[in-house]
Amino acid sequence: MSHPTCTTHQVIQWVSTEVCPPERGTYLCAVDTGDGCELHTLEWDGGRHWLINGESTFFLDYQLTPYAWAKAIEAPPRDLFPE
Repeated sequence: MSHPTCTTHQVIQWVSTEVCPPERGTYLCAVDTGDGCELHTLEWDGGRHWLINGESTFFLDYQLTPYAWAKAIEAPPRDLFPE
């Protein structure tokens, strides 16, 4: 079911992490966890590090290697899903 205030389709355009995002911010990232691939919302510091909970994924004790990023899509309006 579509809602007039929502975009019917929001296409995710993946970019390799070999290409840095254009600016600091939150991005949807595909990551290799060592046990498989997952999606995470990560922060790009604008320099060279992906952050999760304020820590660089490079320095974490567990393996979390981003390999692709995309601009985070917008959340639908809350009133689209009434309780």
